[in-house]
Amino acid sequence: MRQWVDERKDQIELHYLPPYSPEANPDEWLNRDLKTELRLRPAALDKTGLKRMAEDFMRQLSSTPRRVARYFNSVSIRYAA
Repeated sequence: MRQWVDERKDQIELHYLPPYSPEANPDEWLNRDLKTELRLRPAALDKTGLKRMAEDFMRQLSSTPRRVARYFNSVSIRYAA
């Protein structure tokens, strides 16, 4: 891996993260947003309903790029923007 990276130093930039760093992971911000949204809606009655609600949220999210871009606004995540 190091050799591959060394050969491409002018093309890529590596950012080393600690083993657990949720504040530096855009996925964690998405998870928080999804969980908050699901908590505000009426409770799902079964797994199928919960899955449908999560899919609806993700579909809605995919049509709002500005909201997705906010997941990368944290100072600790700007490396990925």
